[in-house]
Amino acid sequence: MVKSVRTVLGLTMVLGALAACDDNPMKEGRDEGEYFFTNPSFSTIVAGDSVQVVAQVRNRYLAPTGDGVTATPCDADITVTADTTRTQFEAPERFWVFAHNLGPSCLVVSGGGVTDTVDFLIGPAAITVNAASPLGSGESAPITVSFQDTEGNDVTGYTIEDVTLSSSAAATVFVDNAAATMTGRAPGTANVIATLNAGHGQATTGSTPVTVVAGAFTGTFSPATLRWGTLLTLNAGAIPFDADTRVTIGGVEAFIVPGRTTAMIQAVVPGVPGPTTTVVLSNLGADQVASVFNAPITASEANEPDALATPNPITRGTPVYGVVSEDDAHDYWQFTLAASTSITFNLNWNGTAAQGDIDISIWNSTGGHFGIGCATGNKPENCTATIPAGTWTLDVEWYAADIPLGYRFLIQ
Repeated sequence: MVKSVRTVLGLTMVLGALAACDDNPMKEGRDEGEYFFTNPSFSTIVAGDSVQVVAQVRNRYLAPTGDGVTATPCDADITVTADTTRTQFEAPERFWVFAHNLGPSCLVVSGGGVTDTVDFLIGPAAITVNAASPLGSGESAPITVSFQDTEGNDVTGYTIEDVTLSSSAAATVFVDNAAATMTGRAPGTANVIATLNAGHGQATTGSTPVTVVAGAFTGTFSPATLRWGTLLTLNAGAIPFDADTRVTIGGVEAFIVPGRTTAMIQAVVPGVPGPTTTVVLSNLGADQVASVFNAPITASEANEPDALATPNPITRGTPVYGVVSEDDAHDYWQFTLAASTSITFNLNWNGTAAQGDIDISIWNSTGGHFGIGCATGNKPENCTATIPAGTWTLDVEWYAADIPLGYRFLIQ
């Protein structure tokens, strides 16, 4: 009898010990969700595009719990759908997130009693820059931008403050980024550029060409009709002239005579086509703007001293003006000396030395060639020679040129 009690008692103790061993601490919380595994946890998306998000509930031991997962957009900037290619028993859960509007957005995933957030930054696929063209030199105009998705549809969320505005050529189009305006300067074409600021989801730029045309000249000019080789006098309007102001007549840059001021410039009219020509004044003022007017032009010289037998008079200390070209290569000017005299010759013309060259030769009254006065490749031609008493004819001679050469000639 005692032996039976001991047997029962021993069996009870063994079963109790086995029960105690079954209480394994490594099994605690295995069915309880502790956190989410998401991939990605953050992503940039182009508006109109999508990204796949993987979401899975895991326990404290990093193992999946198998809990179902739901996904809810934080706002209307995104929409979400379950990945239909995933089977019910395939882990982990997958979603497709579609981006619509710009800026930050997020997706809240829930399951197994825990939640997590996946963050997104949505950027534009393209930027359209709206800037009026043509733009008058000296004129200002606003710049606006719009943003597009991958299908070319306009999207919202960003404004012009989210881009940096610039110009490909500030000397042609000056852009004020803070004011979102542009100002025309020198005539030509430049791109107005909008670059999405850093940290906005994409490295996106957009641009548009803007052509600057000369504005209307508000000053006056004389004479009313231009003739080749004569002086055009320009009186400044609203914008004063300065040291680098240029005058282009009929597409050819004219020679500006010395003595310009902020109020007045004189230029030699080159031989250009008529009957009406465009006169452009460029590099005006600190902003280097340009203005324009049209003037009638007579396609002939005022005095036409084109023959050695019929020269025009020239006086020491008083400049004369004319034009020579391939079709009209000589102008003749005559002076008389009572005694042998040292004479300085100065000849200057429009364009660069590479664009054209004019020389001076000297002839006596019987048609004899005294010698080369100034015949170099220099611009201007500037030389001094002792000339005997007598009557002398100076030949201002076109040597080579790509453009009609309007000149100023002075002897002293």
